[in-house]
Amino acid sequence: MQTETDRLLQGFAIASTHLMTIQDGQASVQAGLDALGLALEVDRVYIFEHHAHPQTGEWAASQRWEWVNEGVTPQIDNPALQDCPFAEELSRWFSVLTQGQPIVGLIKDFPENEQAVLAPQGIVSMLVVPIFIQDRCWGFIGFDDCHHERVWNNSAQAALQAMAGTLGSAIARLRAEANAQALAARLQEAERKQAEAALRESEEKFRQLAEVVDAVFWIVHLNRADRVYVSPAYERIWGRPSTELYVTPDDWVESFHPDDKSRVPTMKNIGLFAPMVQCAGSGIGPFPSTMPRDRFTA
Repeated sequence: MQTETDRLLQGFAIASTHLMTIQDGQASVQAGLDALGLALEVDRVYIFEHHAHPQTGEWAASQRWEWVNEGVTPQIDNPALQDCPFAEELSRWFSVLTQGQPIVGLIKDFPENEQAVLAPQGIVSMLVVPIFIQDRCWGFIGFDDCHHERVWNNSAQAALQAMAGTLGSAIARLRAEANAQALAARLQEAERKQAEAALRESEEKFRQLAEVVDAVFWIVHLNRADRVYVSPAYERIWGRPSTELYVTPDDWVESFHPDDKSRVPTMKNIGLFAPMVQCAGSGIGPFPSTMPRDRFTA
């Protein structure tokens, strides 16, 4: 039969393996908690993070991970365990944990203000050890026994404090990955905005050029042979509304003398008529602007 020390060592080994081999940071920490909970035969294992309270700015704690044994009520969705101020019922905890010391014992022996928080969760005995990341108390990991007045000996406390250090390394890795992803997202967004600004600038320069040059610029979709842009000079040079070209691409042919229409290419063979720059399925090129005026029709 395995002793408590044997179970502790086995759980430590399995949890460490999960933390080092599972690539997903969130999943690795959860798998580590699962292994520890099963090996130690406790009812609940959880991790809290220390942070500034969103409203007061004072130190608070919020639950981030949890494992519970069969038949034990989970607390991960308990709103009372999010943004818990240390300054109220748990002021002693912050002082003890930040000094690297554990919170341990039977709940009935805890101060009354702490019992008021812990007893409704069904906790009989608990061990809480701090998690340090880069010499700062990042949070803590806790082990609850909801059925027995369990006494945590010094060896178990020391082993689980070492386990907390391993967890701290895994959480630090997870934070680094999250920061890298956030930075990549910000860079991608900055590149997108830069590209959009460059496109707007290019479009504005093209528009300014098209409006002042006494020549017709046009953009046509090569696959569908319909125009997507015609410069304003079209109306000045050809004397016809440019809006008609978007509906009837060959409307410009109507400006020719009837005797010449048969010799004028239409959009179906426009490639024989004028040079075009092709890009992304579109073509851009000039309309002819030197046709003899006496060969136009009104």
